[in-house]
Formats: sequence, structure tokens, C-alpha cells
Amino acid sequence: MRPIVSFCGSPTYQLSEYLTNVLKPLTDESRHKLQSPENFIDAIKTIQITDDHKLVSFDAKSLFTSIPLQLALDCTQNAIKNSTVELPLPTDDIMDLLNLCLTSTYFQYNGKHYKQLYGTATGSPVSVVEAEIVMQDIEEQALATYTRTVPPWLRYFDDTSTAVH
Repeated sequence: MRPIVSFCGSPTYQLSEYLTNVLKPLTDESRHKLQSPENFIDAIKTIQITDDHKLVSFDAKSLFTSIPLQLALDCTQNAIKNSTVELPLPTDDIMDLLNLCLTSTYFQYNGKHYKQLYGTATGSPVSVVEAEIVMQDIEEQALATYTRTVPPWLRYFDDTSTAVH
């Protein structure tokens, strides 16, 4: 069991919400991202899988808290560099603000103060968009190494479905 602590009222909550709005358009360009479970149902209805393939699904375990902060920062910088989206701030400023949000993960539990030391904070708004940016980056790198025709690859947040030979 892992506690999920509210991030509301934290020193960087409003900044985290702002960065979520700034960075979210970077995640809309993925070929594999589904917007809802209903999109998955619609997509899976049209998929034809040959007899020598099996449909499989997998889930990223504890996604937010499993993302190394440097990986999140690197993937975001890469997404900004490769995107055609016009952002309201210079990249260096966005990255500085994002670093502040990702590393200022203080919370109170049972009257004691703590700092999350690893991964992105589960209750932080920017963690959602950061998780998506990281998943897209890892996904694109992995699929680029696949030498055959990529089978259907469908992902809703951290749940992926595909076919394997």
C-alpha cells in the first residue's frame, strides 16, 4: 500500500497547474495515445490480428513514483525541441519552473513533514503530463528499434495493448 497525499495547498501547486496547461499540448501529437477507454474499445474493434500473433496488454507499475526526475526533465526538453507547439515562455524558463515543481515535493502526513525523494508526486497536477511525456518518449524510442511492421500499439495513459508474434 502507498499513501496518496493531497498536493493541494503545497507551495508549488498553482505553478504545477500552470505548467500542466503549458505542457499538455506537447502530448497531443502521439500516434499511439488514446484519449479515453471508449477510444480503446473503438480501436480494438477494427484490429485484425493474424493467427500467429496474440493480443497482450501491460501496465506501468506505480508510474508516477517510478519516473526518475532527470528522465522527466530530459524527455520534456526533448518534447519541446521536437514540437511545433508554440509555448508562452522560453524553454529554459519552462525547464527551470518544471525542475522547481518536480523537486519541491514536500507534504505533511500525520503531523510530520516529509519530502518525496524519488519519482514525481502522485498528487501533483504536472505529474500527469510528465508521465505522458515520458511514456511517449520511451515508447517512440522502443518502437523505432522494432525492425518489422509495428503491430497495433494502443496506449491509454499507462496501459498498453499490442500484438506479439
